Amino acid sequence: MSVSFGLHVSLFDCLCNPHVLTEVNITSSLHLQTGNRADVYSLGATIYCIKFKRPPFYGPQGGNNNMKLRILHDRIINAPLQFPDGVDGQLKDLISRLMCKDEFKRLHLQDALKHPWIQASPNSS
Repeated sequence: MSVSFGLHVSLFDCLCNPHVLTEVNITSSLHLQTGNRADVYSLGATIYCIKFKRPPFYGPQGGNNNMKLRILHDRIINAPLQFPDGVDGQLKDLISRLMCKDEFKRLHLQDALKHPWIQASPNSS
């Protein structure tokens, strides 16, 4: 079963495609990042996928799997997070802070719930 949210790509395809791995998945062999900080990053990536109908980072489509993972890893670690034009500033701030590359500066879940973009949502209470 696929949940599509009316998008051209299913949420499963967006989040589970091997070319669309999050930092948590791809860096596990380099340094272990688990628990709350990894979950916060994944939450940011999930919100990004749902709102923009695409993943925050892509890997190359062709070539050797090891090479593709290395390139994707490099993009996740080094490339800036890009947003489509016209994105609400509060949403951009929330996702950027959830997906902060420095895990120790990443927004805490408790603070995410207090973020102005979440508080302004119609179903936030």
